[in-house]
Formats: sequence, structure tokens, C-alpha cells
Amino acid sequence: MTETTEKTIDEKQDVKDRMARVRAARGKKKTETAAAPSKAADAAQAKPPEFEGITKGDCCFDCDEKRCLITHSSHCGHPCKGGLQAAELRDPAIVKRYNACRRIIAHQEVNKRE
Repeated sequence: MTETTEKTIDEKQDVKDRMARVRAARGKKKTETAAAPSKAADAAQAKPPEFEGITKGDCCFDCDEKRCLITHSSHCGHPCKGGLQAAELRDPAIVKRYNACRRIIAHQEVNKRE
């Protein structure tokens, strides 16, 4: 009985050691993936060149009466001017461009305060 008890204790210790190594490996992966969002956040804060020139009062440099860069139609989708119509709210690409412009304008407002 003593030999079987010693074996089970050794087996339990082996299992504990393996689990500790697995937890350690998972912890390393989490730190590696935690660094990735910061790079993504930096990229999101960078002003996309397609929206260059957008401010709270003015549209992008490439916008004109015939074509808005946000909506890709003749309707202005500037967040502080026309906004989006109901039909445009159903298109995820338009909403994504609209939100990117809103984010750029919000960052400009924060930078003015500093």
C-alpha cells in the first residue's frame, strides 16, 4: 500500500507541474496578445489619408457637391452637417467611414483643449 500511495503522490505532483507549465504558457500568450491592441489603437488614431482636411466645420479635401467621401453619393454625410440618412445607416461600410470621421473630429477637439 505504501508503494501505491507514493506513486499516486508522484503522479499528482506530475499533474500539478504540468498544469503549472500550461498556466505559465498561457500567461505568456496573454502578454503577447495584450501588446497587439496598442498597435491597433495607434493605427486607429492615425488620420486616414482619405479623410484629410476634415474638421468640425469643413468636409474632406476630396469631397465636392457631386460626391461625399463618407456616403459615396451626392448627400453630405459629415457628422456635424448632414449626417446619415436611414438607408445609409444600413450599410456597414458607410457607418464605419462615418464613425472614423466622428473619431477624427473628436480627437481634434481634445487636441484643441490641450
